[in-house]
Amino acid sequence: MNIITITEPITQGRLTTATTDNEILKRWASQKSSATQKTYFYIVRNFMAAIAKPLNQITLDDLLDWLDSLQWQSQNTRAK
Repeated sequence: MNIITITEPITQGRLTTATTDNEILKRWASQKSSATQKTYFYIVRNFMAAIAKPLNQITLDDLLDWLDSLQWQSQNTRAK
């Protein structure tokens, strides 16, 4: 297993012209079928409600903690 060591903070410029979480999510799902979009938005709404932070403040730990909270759900649901 390779381990990456980061010695300097990673800084990035603006990655999108979207200005709200909703715009970002719509752009992210825009190339998907309407059925897939409904599924994604359902999952994202649950995630955002559980995390209670704007997208730009969500950390990897937040995501992993949320995934851990889904252990009672089926493997197919967690895989989405």
